[in-house]
Amino acid sequence: MKNLILFLVFFGYIFCGYSQSTKTLVRSFRTETNNIELLFECEKEFRYWDNEHIKVVIDININKNENILETLIKIGRYSLKEEIYSDMLFLTLPKLRTDMKVSGDIIIDDIKGKL
Repeated sequence: MKNLILFLVFFGYIFCGYSQSTKTLVRSFRTETNNIELLFECEKEFRYWDNEHIKVVIDININKNENILETLIKIGRYSLKEEIYSDMLFLTLPKLRTDMKVSGDIIIDDIKGKL
């Protein structure tokens, strides 16, 4: 019985240590162009329509707990920046270029962008 309890505590600790967190962020932009490009590495899904507003949905999954993800969102790690050149709208996540470490481990961002 003692071995069973130790076994369960050990694996419970391991599973808690490798938690992942997911969050969805939504942002709308007003644009007069249909030429839009997401300039960050992610799995992309585009839907085309004839409207002057676009909606960008970003699904974020990191290899840390939810509190760390909330903090990263608050400090603006996943804030979109829009730049217009010619007739093209570019959306970037400039702070995503920098690696971040928590307790010596690099945060792995898995991002999916829907437009």
